[in-house]
Amino acid sequence: MSTRVTNLYPLRLQKGITQEELSRRTGISQANLSKIEKEKQDPTLSTFLKICEALGIRPAEVLEGSSSEPVFRLSNARVKKIARGILDSRTKLSEPEKEIAELLKQALPGFQKKPVAAKKRQLAEFELSRRLPENGVEILSKQIEEERARQKAQAERDYQIFLRKMGKIWGKRK
Repeated sequence: MSTRVTNLYPLRLQKGITQEELSRRTGISQANLSKIEKEKQDPTLSTFLKICEALGIRPAEVLEGSSSEPVFRLSNARVKKIARGILDSRTKLSEPEKEIAELLKQALPGFQKKPVAAKKRQLAEFELSRRLPENGVEILSKQIEEERARQKAQAERDYQIFLRKMGKIWGKRK
């Protein structure tokens, strides 16, 4: 019997276990582990269970189409709120929304002052893929860009209003 396994690589990284260490714990060659992680080879059920035991995870965490956590629901209002929260720290977000916002900041370019390490970005992408609906990251990314453009346009309008007011004040001084 063969078992379709997905997301094994990010789970292994999340546990802080090297492929060499996993190979030693399971008795499975690194070459075969690499193929399984890259989804080029499906493990037998016994191999799959050895990997899960060595990583200390439930089999459902790596089986295709399963999730250990409920999918984060994305309504239009929630998408807009998270996008605002990412761009404006004054926006109040619930704890789950804050977690999604932080993961998005790590996964999407341009939100961190320092570049995010590849492993950290991969783990964030993995977590987002587990928690959000299939196209959730894409929907949120588009909303973030729209919110960014809206905020930029609002800042420009505010600046123009400021200049007009200052012009009136400066004009009265003459």
